Amino acid sequence: DDLIALVRVAALNPALAKPGPACQQLLSDMRATTPALANLIRYDAEGTPICAAVGSGRPYRLEAPFLAWLKQRHEPNVSGALVGPLSGRKVMVISVPLHDADGGFMGVMSGSIDVAWLTAQLRRTAGDTAVAIIEDDGTVASATAPLPPFAPQSVPGSVSRTMSGDGRTWYYTVIPLRPRQDTQPGLSVVYAAPAPPVLGLE
Repeated sequence: DDLIALVRVAALNPALAKPGPACQQLLSDMRATTPALANLIRYDAEGTPICAAVGSGRPYRLEAPFLAWLKQRHEPNVSGALVGPLSGRKVMVISVPLHDADGGFMGVMSGSIDVAWLTAQLRRTAGDTAVAIIEDDGTVASATAPLPPFAPQSVPGSVSRTMSGDGRTWYYTVIPLRPRQDTQPGLSVVYAAPAPPVLGLE
């Protein structure tokens, strides 16, 4: 939520509405003070980058179907894991559609969350529990440790049992973060913990 708010606030700066050194410098400074971000990009209404913290000037445009979908939205979208087209790093992208007071589409402000940073933050608090962010088809976007086999479509909040390849018993739960939206995957968090050893047997 804090990162989404940061991207929203960045979009309000009029310096980001036109290309040039001031636009790029502003985004570069914001990225430098926010380790979670691999990049920040301001797009115009046609999906062409106005400027970026990393990779300004490289030929790239938002895909037309995704841009058309964003034009109809007023809420931020968070992608699954992908390789950032300008940063070249594995990221999850926050896309904030921008509209004027009359509802006219002005473009998109995006912030790329560095998956390596996200994984490190999860690992700091996970302990022996494996924590992962997954897409609804089971694709792992970020994980603190290898996960045992699990069912992505488990009943939300229920606790299920599984067994890893080395014969260890694990318990896990799947907590939905966001449902699937058209072409955008649903996201969930998986918590998986090994069963405690049984005295004399393990």
